[in-house]
Amino acid sequence: MHEHHHHHESTKWIWTAFFLNLGFAIIEWIGWFLTNSIAIVSDAIHDLGDSLAIGLAYIFEKISKKKANEKYTYWYARFSILGALITVLILIIGSFFILKNAIARFSNPSEINSVWMLILAVIGLLINWFAARKTAKWEWLNEKAITLHLLEDVLGRAAVLVWSILIYFFHWNFIDPLLSIWICIFILINACKLLKWVVDIFLEKTPEWISHDEVLKEIKKLDGVLDIHHIHLWTLDGNKNYITIHALIEKKLSVQKIIALKKTIKDSLKKQNISHCVIEFEWEDENCEEWNFCD
Repeated sequence: MHEHHHHHESTKWIWTAFFLNLGFAIIEWIGWFLTNSIAIVSDAIHDLGDSLAIGLAYIFEKISKKKANEKYTYWYARFSILGALITVLILIIGSFFILKNAIARFSNPSEINSVWMLILAVIGLLINWFAARKTAKWEWLNEKAITLHLLEDVLGRAAVLVWSILIYFFHWNFIDPLLSIWICIFILINACKLLKWVVDIFLEKTPEWISHDEVLKEIKKLDGVLDIHHIHLWTLDGNKNYITIHALIEKKLSVQKIIALKKTIKDSLKKQNISHCVIEFEWEDENCEEWNFCD
């Protein structure tokens, strides 16, 4: 019930964020002619990229909720991560494009209409603050990527607001390209962090929020377990965590005790936020058929 409610809310606000970003990007393109500001046109390009990214995120988010079938046995959860990857790449590519144009502006400074710049900053700040406030509690990685877009925009519009006031009173037109560069650097730092997280998931790296050693210690201390090996621990989408293990057990254990042991192991893993596990039991004098791949 909670997941269904979360899905309904997230897809609703992804769609809302898409139209808010697209609408304001169009306003900024008009504002470019009114302000002659590279920061405004850079932000307009950024918002168009955001709109595309958010639109893709909405599509992938809907696909990711589909049920498992014979072709996609792990459901479609990784489509959400694919959406996050595309979103991050758009952010990075767009930021380098903006950075290039902002640097070129230093050698050819232009007069800025700071009043219109301030008006656009206020409108954009209100729009993005509203959207970011609604998405701040989202859990899935794809949704986090969208929230990052919105939070970056809030910070960017706040900076534009402050710096347009400085341009108005002191005529410091060099602030315009400087602002663009500052926004780009902030975006790139955060986008690269998120990109690393996405790549780690695709490479099935052990989740940083789960201790591999702690998992081993908790299982090894159980009665009847002699050793564990062939451990594979990964996350499907940043939320659903999976594990496969081979457990070496005492040969004297009865069927009932083995069943009870399996339940105990699963309960232990759930406490460590591992929702799905596959356990293969091996007798103490049995050779592992997959020994070459064991830990």
